[in-house]
Amino acid sequence: MCLDPSSRRAFFANTRDAICLQLIGIQRSEFASPPSFWRALELENAIPGMSSKYGMRHMDNAKDVHETAKTCAMCFLVLVAFTQRYKYTRPFAEKPIFLSPLWTTGTATPKTPNPVDDQTPLKGMLIWVPIDGHPPIEGNLDIIERGGYAPCILLFFTDDESPHTFQRIVGRCPVRHDTGSPQTLSRLRHYFTTCRGNHPKCLETVAGPPFGKDEEPILPTRIIDLGHPGSNGEPEPRLIYAEKSRGNYVALSYRSPYNTEPFCTTSKSIGDHLQGIPWDNCPKLFRDAMKMTKDLGMRYIWIDLLCIVQDDRDEWLSESKKAAKIFERATLVIADSMAWTFDEGLFNSRGMLRYSPSPTLARIPYHDVSGISDGTMLYVDYDISYSPWGPRNDDPNETYSSFQGRAWVTQEFLMARRVAFFTLSGFVWSCRSIRIRPNGIQDASTRNLHNMKWSEIVQQHVSTELKQPEDRLLSLEGLGTEIQKRYGGIPYRYGVFEKELQLQLMWRVDRGQAERHKNPISIPSWSWASSLARIQFFDQFETPGPLSNVVHLEDCGQMSFDGDAVVIPAGKMRKLKKYPWWRKMKVVPEEFYEQRYNWENSVRYDELESPGIFSGSLFALLLCTRQLKWSEDRIETQEYFIVLRRISRCNHTYERIGAGMSCNREQQEFVGNLPMLSTDCKIKENIRII
Repeated sequence: MCLDPSSRRAFFANTRDAICLQLIGIQRSEFASPPSFWRALELENAIPGMSSKYGMRHMDNAKDVHETAKTCAMCFLVLVAFTQRYKYTRPFAEKPIFLSPLWTTGTATPKTPNPVDDQTPLKGMLIWVPIDGHPPIEGNLDIIERGGYAPCILLFFTDDESPHTFQRIVGRCPVRHDTGSPQTLSRLRHYFTTCRGNHPKCLETVAGPPFGKDEEPILPTRIIDLGHPGSNGEPEPRLIYAEKSRGNYVALSYRSPYNTEPFCTTSKSIGDHLQGIPWDNCPKLFRDAMKMTKDLGMRYIWIDLLCIVQDDRDEWLSESKKAAKIFERATLVIADSMAWTFDEGLFNSRGMLRYSPSPTLARIPYHDVSGISDGTMLYVDYDISYSPWGPRNDDPNETYSSFQGRAWVTQEFLMARRVAFFTLSGFVWSCRSIRIRPNGIQDASTRNLHNMKWSEIVQQHVSTELKQPEDRLLSLEGLGTEIQKRYGGIPYRYGVFEKELQLQLMWRVDRGQAERHKNPISIPSWSWASSLARIQFFDQFETPGPLSNVVHLEDCGQMSFDGDAVVIPAGKMRKLKKYPWWRKMKVVPEEFYEQRYNWENSVRYDELESPGIFSGSLFALLLCTRQLKWSEDRIETQEYFIVLRRISRCNHTYERIGAGMSCNREQQEFVGNLPMLSTDCKIKENIRII
């Protein structure tokens, strides 16, 4: 069915269907005769958040949907959701289409004073479409099948003022104005209030006791006082010494512009800023953040450029070490994930085109669980990032500008308890309990520090840009210190924890050269921070498709720090000179980053060039073995090692110069398999890497 844009909107705004009117009833309806795969879904928990006993039949014969889609907006959406999800159409089978509720995470608090009445928030519904047994068209993605059925998703939305908004249904129609509109502020204020009142996890700290529900945090050394939120007039903001007093405050996270002199506090201007910060002198980004702080009912905001004296290096270093705690204590962090200059401001009016009404947004009367309509409308649309009528971006990547923009944002992102992200495509709420898209759909939090490995954090961190090379390590210092406290003070040196030392030694330069000679800080060769290039940890490497994937760390004894050195009690080492195994290893060129996941039988020197004949004896230290088993009875063994150059024979001292992986496939048809590194390895004791 082909309709022009205006006809599509009229069609979806006015079309009704008696069967579709009862869709909301699937919240409580149970199948009288559920499909055969329903019980397996429940047992396997294949679809998180779905209760498999609930659901309903949409129609008895799926083939009829092609005809009913001509007059029914809901049936048309089912057809569009399926064909867009799988990029092509396989013939439908003569079986029923089933619907089941799709729940989401977090707390959906209604606009009532009684949160006890809250119910599990509803995200939308899963559409289970029966398909016949024909194979998929060659070159297209395979359909995710379950008992002859393939799922697609429809999402529910309501208006902001609907009594069901923030209660049973959490999705809301996209904002049709810029992100600085009253509608956006209203939603932010609601998320903020709900989080403070209903999210115990968002009161937790990384290393210390949790905040009390009504406890005001300790303020930073200096902070910007905006005046009482309810005060008359617009008092000029001024810098004050907080002197460890308490108060709720906002912290601003943003990207610093390059090649410009930003408006900031210096040793010359601090006296003036303590008297007042001229509003007209502040860049638009700062003014927007200050205004939003007051609109949220808070008096204080922390902006590093204004609260730290920028030309006092000693103060800057001292305050920088406190930055992690400043962001953790902040009642809210406002993050600019959009602007590349201060003059662009915090809000985005250009995004209104991306949030114009969807041509497939269907309106149907809302029915409660008893089947009664109260006159409010339910909006339904399909869940996909690309529509047949143009690009849709209803779930932006809020970390795009931030993570790629500056190194300091890593700890800001992970330490903050609540963040309001302003992106090119809308406003995203992120706290330690939930994440909410611009369309109101709730997902699990993406900032759960407790579930992240340190190597994952570092790998994200090294992808950021650096104005000052020394910031790479310094900008993680506060986060590392808090994690160190959480684990009872485990040793931490140069961005590496002794607790997982063996895993954290297994890194390789991913792009460019380490350029250790350009590093302004003297850092041991074993630390990832010694490299100024991007690095990749081996434990992040994924191999798709094996039946089993067993990782075995070699027994090297209890590795430990000894000053700036790493001491390995006993390690499997092989001298590399003359060995046929070593001569067959591929030296990775700089262009390797384009195919960086193919590590097989390769070595990557940190400085690219192979060491010369006068560089000293080279050794491979085996750290990890991974065994993969495949369906065709093939077993693949991978060995991960670092390359060391001997500095001193008498005290077994080495420096790291590279890393690599050898691979052996145990099947005759694979020609050229290398003998394993572990063959004829010798155990060396008390290895020191500096």
